[in-house]
Amino acid sequence: MDKVTLVKREIAASKWEERIGACRKSGLSAAAWCRENGVDPKSYYYHLRKLREKVCEQLPVAIASLPEQSIAPTAAITVRDTSGLTVGISDGTSPEAIAAVIRALKC
Repeated sequence: MDKVTLVKREIAASKWEERIGACRKSGLSAAAWCRENGVDPKSYYYHLRKLREKVCEQLPVAIASLPEQSIAPTAAITVRDTSGLTVGISDGTSPEAIAAVIRALKC
């Protein structure tokens, strides 16, 4: 890919970041904001996904495996989302490991 194309893509991505930010700050639903601003919702959600992927790639996530004997039989905290994903956090889990799990779940 040549430099001109790369620069054009970065400028377009920057404009979409601004649009997505404006949508979020507007207090409107994405559909209502797109309607009011003449933006195709499919384009909006495509660029939102690309932005999220970019952010997730930049997050430093490292989850260390714990020795078997250090895992408590019951979790002190259990988090379940609507898709059925369950995460149990045992007593004594380091703040760094908890932060890494939260960052991974955001993506």
